[in-house]
Amino acid sequence: MADEYSLPTGQAGYGTRTPKITVRTTMTFFNILNSIEQAIYEIALWFILIPKTFFKSLVYPGRVQQYVKEELLKEEKEQFSDLMSPIIFWLLLFVVPAYMMIKHFSAGAAAFIGAKPENYILFVTMTLVSFLITPIFLMHAFEKKKINRESFKEAFYIQCYLQTPIGFVIMICVGIMKTIKYNFDALQQDGYTPLFNTINGAKDWLLIPLCLSFCYLAFVEVKMMRQQGRSLSQAILIIILSLLGVGFVMLVTGWIGYILSYGDNIPLT
Repeated sequence: MADEYSLPTGQAGYGTRTPKITVRTTMTFFNILNSIEQAIYEIALWFILIPKTFFKSLVYPGRVQQYVKEELLKEEKEQFSDLMSPIIFWLLLFVVPAYMMIKHFSAGAAAFIGAKPENYILFVTMTLVSFLITPIFLMHAFEKKKINRESFKEAFYIQCYLQTPIGFVIMICVGIMKTIKYNFDALQQDGYTPLFNTINGAKDWLLIPLCLSFCYLAFVEVKMMRQQGRSLSQAILIIILSLLGVGFVMLVTGWIGYILSYGDNIPLT
């Protein structure tokens, strides 16, 4: 008796079996199409969720902590349905722009971290990750609390939401300043000099929003720690130690990348 894979051949008792691989290939093809459909839908949704998440994290940083706590109590599939996932938000708006800045606009970076492309990725990733985890480690250390999976996840997500929009503003300011400087150096011609002299001088005004962004980030971190019951002096001390810790990570990462890039042929000048 022919099964579901058999077709009649005109001879009683015989049939030709359709290979199962054909059915499996068809199912795989439709699974791929469904995955592409979901990916396109998700990326299209990002155009709505990214500005929404950016605005709420930047304007209402005091609500971030409670929001993260509430979302982590939900089922995993239902978490962060109305905003961007904190880690994806951090990667898209902070890590990627930071990598682009240091890769394309920092001509002197190779003298510090080495010339290999992977050194840029290592340096940016380690620096930005240290910005996230250093205050978390210090806050737990001051309270003499152990870091477990749940407490770290909550604190990590909070830091992603708090740091990403401010970091994005900082990257934009740095990018504009570097772009103006690059064009000013590249177009030093008679017809361009007066215009670019004005633009090149005006770029220094971007140092104001740059400094204000750092101050606002410090204010946001202090406000978050005050909500958690820490004193003002303790919050300020944690921020200072965090900056020192990040600086140490940058130096060590740059030093390692420099050695891996040049090996035994490290230039002395």
